[in-house]
Amino acid sequence: MPRRSPGYAPVVPAGGVCADGVLTGAEACAFARVSRTTLWAAMQRGELAWVRVGRSRCVPRRALVEWLESRTRAGGA
Repeated sequence: MPRRSPGYAPVVPAGGVCADGVLTGAEACAFARVSRTTLWAAMQRGELAWVRVGRSRCVPRRALVEWLESRTRAGGA
């Protein structure tokens, strides 16, 4: 079993962020069109909320959309 840092805890904003459902890592990568490394790095930095479901990390759909919107630049660039 991997060692966890003392500050290990999934970050899930309040307000029913999971109400729209959750996506597996592979589903979230496909939806966002980003690599697994990019997705995991965002979760590690606390930029992207996630929840643990069994042994897997799942991403609430609403959190993924909000993360993508926060990364969108004005002018479509």
